[in-house]
Amino acid sequence: MAGRHAAKLAAVYDRSNTQVRSFTYDDKYRGRMVAHRHTGRPEIRYRYDSDGRVTEQLNPAGLSYTYQYEKDHITITDSLDRREVLHTQGEGGLKRVVKKEHAGRQRHAESV
Repeated sequence: MAGRHAAKLAAVYDRSNTQVRSFTYDDKYRGRMVAHRHTGRPEIRYRYDSDGRVTEQLNPAGLSYTYQYEKDHITITDSLDRREVLHTQGEGGLKRVVKKEHAGRQRHAESV
């Protein structure tokens, strides 16, 4: 809708009205989350490619991840150099995971 702004989730509160999570969005790309934080934990940041896909998830106090996209699979590598491969089928935004590979083992979509 022209002239309307997308609603953004800014924070999550628990039953006692204490903020437990917050979100930060990109000013240039409407609705694109660039960071989130759980109370008492470091902020997790995200980087994107020109197609709007997450390429990095950065956690200063734990594991960070990189994402590499190919036509039929996504390779996810953590900061300890462990790799996971998600094999996909479909086109554009209508892809589904049909097989998941971890180092040394595979799982098919029925068990993913």
